[in-house]
Amino acid sequence: MDFLENLMDKHPLTKLEGMLLPATKYLDDVLTHGTSITKEDFSTSTLSLLEDIVRNEGVGSIDLKRDQRILDTYGNGFEEGMDHLTKPYGQLRNTLGQFDITQNNLGEYILTDTYDWSDDYKNRGYTGDTLNVLGKIAYEHGGTKEGEGKPYQINLGTLMNQGMFKDTRP
Repeated sequence: MDFLENLMDKHPLTKLEGMLLPATKYLDDVLTHGTSITKEDFSTSTLSLLEDIVRNEGVGSIDLKRDQRILDTYGNGFEEGMDHLTKPYGQLRNTLGQFDITQNNLGEYILTDTYDWSDDYKNRGYTGDTLNVLGKIAYEHGGTKEGEGKPYQINLGTLMNQGMFKDTRP
């Protein structure tokens, strides 16, 4: 089975919501040497997962790449490879990676991050799955290095507008 047939079997077109986010941010970073992310960039399902993670994990640093507990809790069967593009957890992991959450005096959760390529790619060779090879290319040839990217913030709101916690403010 070739690559496209395999992709379509595992991830039919009806499930491709949000797949272009990691790819467009990748291209933008390599071509412009600095990109940013807004709340509006995320698909509905990816933003919903991000809000769930922040609601449950709270203030502090969240690492979607290295924290096995986070992966086990929110990954929903995430595996490497194409899941970076096709699953909400993979889309978050591939675009945000590690980020910080603070809460302002209004109770709103603020995500703070820098769009960059982690040093994980520094010693990686040009082998492995396609996405890792593309990551290595971006790291070596134009993508912003870890800590050198464009900082941004995303205001996620109070995150109390679902379930039993309803925001009743006008």
